[in-house]
Amino acid sequence: MIARLIPSAWVRALLWLIARVWVGYQFLDAGWQKLFGAEQAAFVGTHAGVGVKGFLTFAVSPQMTGGAHPSVLPPYEWLARNVFLPNAIPLSYLVAIGEGLVGVALIVGLFTRFAAFGGAFLNLMFLLAGTTGVNPYMFTIELPILLAGATAGLIGLDYYVLPFAKAQLAQWRIRQGAPAPLPGRHAPRRAH
Repeated sequence: MIARLIPSAWVRALLWLIARVWVGYQFLDAGWQKLFGAEQAAFVGTHAGVGVKGFLTFAVSPQMTGGAHPSVLPPYEWLARNVFLPNAIPLSYLVAIGEGLVGVALIVGLFTRFAAFGGAFLNLMFLLAGTTGVNPYMFTIELPILLAGATAGLIGLDYYVLPFAKAQLAQWRIRQGAPAPLPGRHAPRRAH
């Protein structure tokens, strides 16, 4: 649909770049604050896990889980109580480092779709815990980035890294004796 409205791949790539940088900055800033800034004491170091415990304890509180229309649904409440809270310390490091890595990858356009998937996963977890803020906006941008394909990373390191990685993978497959991919989606067709 977007390709019909904006026929030039480079113009679309420029629009994706703007969206990527905005979402990437949100993640980088959040990760930076958790690793080095004001929130550091609650996420890394001697008090790691305090921020995650506080966040999830509120998410599973009767205020968030009770009533006819709870903000946190029972499956996520169970997951938070039985999986996330008991593992608050490693989860704290994963969130802080993950947010930073997703932010950097989206800004520089490196493994863009994978980074958008990681960001969407984090935003979905935050949304399921009953928070909003910029999470709905970020999630709404990340999903189309996943669907946009290579165009989303055209202006970025993906332009250089992905062809190189594909070539290296093809050479590795040849060395391993794997059959060549069939013509079509996975391999370029040869001109006769």
